Amino acid sequence: MKATFYTPETMLPEHWRILGYSVNSEDLNEHGMPSEDFIERHEHSLWESDPDYVRADGYQICFREIDREQGLWLVSEEDAECIDILNRWLNHEGDNSLFPKCDWEKCENAVAYRGGKGYVYSITIF
Repeated sequence: MKATFYTPETMLPEHWRILGYSVNSEDLNEHGMPSEDFIERHEHSLWESDPDYVRADGYQICFREIDREQGLWLVSEEDAECIDILNRWLNHEGDNSLFPKCDWEKCENAVAYRGGKGYVYSITIF
C-alpha cells in the first residue's frame, strides 16, 4: 500500500477525528476543511508527547500515524527528502538499532520511531 502524507493544514476533518479531536461544523471553513483558527488551536498538541522523527541530510521533521492500515501519515511539514526516507522506512529498508545504542544527534538520514508507546525509540538508519 502506498503511503499518503498530510500536514496539519491538509488533514481532512475525519483525520482529525481519528486522532481524537472533535471537529464540528463551526470548525470548518467554506470548503469543508478545518479552519485556520482550528488548526492554530490544535496543531501544537499533535506533537506534544514525544513524537516520532525523520531526518534527511540532517534536516528533521516530526511525524505520526493517522491510520497505518490505510497508509495515512501526518508530517509536521512537507519535505521531499524526509518523506522519501519515510517511504523507504515503510518499505522496511535501512538498518535498525535501539536508542541509546545509536547516537541520534549524529544521524544524517534516519527514522526515530516509538509509535506513541514507551520511552525507547527504534532508530532506522539509511
